[in-house]
Amino acid sequence: MRAVWWVWAIAALLAAAYAVPYTVLTGVEQWAGSFLFWTAFGIAVWAVLIAAVGRWNTRDGVLDDGACDAGPRDEGAEAGEVPR
Repeated sequence: MRAVWWVWAIAALLAAAYAVPYTVLTGVEQWAGSFLFWTAFGIAVWAVLIAAVGRWNTRDGVLDDGACDAGPRDEGAEAGEVPR
């Protein structure tokens, strides 16, 4: 099984979402510190998710498992024709 780096990246981001506000930002009186953290957190989550989802395609066989097929196809039918 190959390593899925983005699962660990999201786990680390979620841990930071709980740890940072209650540890690092506890003594910060201004809202700008929190705003900066949550903005950076949101951008990081978007970047990880875009990188992870961007690699999903049928060429890699990830989504090409036949689960979305409507049913058996007529081998003799042309593209775009409705099988009888």
